[in-house]
Amino acid sequence: MKINKIYNWGLEKLKKSGVTNYKNEIKWIFESEEISYNEFITNPQKNLDFRKLLRLIIKIFKRSKRYPLQYIIGEEEFLGLKFKVNKNVLIPRPETEILVQEAIKILNKNSKVLDIGCGSGAIGLTLKYYRSDLDITMSDISKKALKVAKENCNILLGNTSSVKFVYSNLFSKIDSKFDAILSNPPYITKEEKDIIDPELKYEPKLSLFCNYKIEFYEKILISALGHIKNKGLIIFELGFNTDKYLENVFKENEIIKKNYIIKRFTPDNYGMNRVCIIEYLK
Repeated sequence: MKINKIYNWGLEKLKKSGVTNYKNEIKWIFESEEISYNEFITNPQKNLDFRKLLRLIIKIFKRSKRYPLQYIIGEEEFLGLKFKVNKNVLIPRPETEILVQEAIKILNKNSKVLDIGCGSGAIGLTLKYYRSDLDITMSDISKKALKVAKENCNILLGNTSSVKFVYSNLFSKIDSKFDAILSNPPYITKEEKDIIDPELKYEPKLSLFCNYKIEFYEKILISALGHIKNKGLIIFELGFNTDKYLENVFKENEIIKKNYIIKRFTPDNYGMNRVCIIEYLK
């Protein structure tokens, strides 16, 4: 089959499936098979190798079912770095970049940092890449996610990296104290499942869904009391309206109110509070 025929078929297939960025996405799918847009323009009548053609058809069909493009091509960019991703980890997103940018700016030199629920490693590894002085520990409840994070660590930082990885349910296997604890915890409630983007339904449920809006924020804040140093920071990514729920917890939960203070929120480009910086008072 000729390049232009499969290209135009794929373009129409993605458009009909509701993929809004279908023009760019079909280019990226072709590029993942080392077929550039320039090649399509200059040599549209070229016949494709059968195996390459079959892989393209499979990828286009997957994307037409709203399977995430990043899983199809196997990578995603995050703050200028490329991360390997698959169905075992959340896809790194621009919102999370705000958390990392804040941490890069405010963490003291040589801080000891814990990344809870590290997934692909986007938060902890990007921090280490841009702030090599930091002592980074990364944990996750999923062994498959940790495997992906370790692969990304080797690619971005090399086999000699001093980053530590821990298989742990929150703090269950954590035995150290940290200057900062960072997390992008699950914040989509089961009631919100029906209104999320179709692509999210393919991402790991453990990383997305919670029983109530701030379930994991509360759990982390309370459990962190034995793992945070004096005047240590906890930096969270927030979902829609999570800031309001979190403020209420600081009013109503005596343990949290007694031990922490919200230093500030950081908004995203749309004005929504996307990151919360919290200080341990002891």
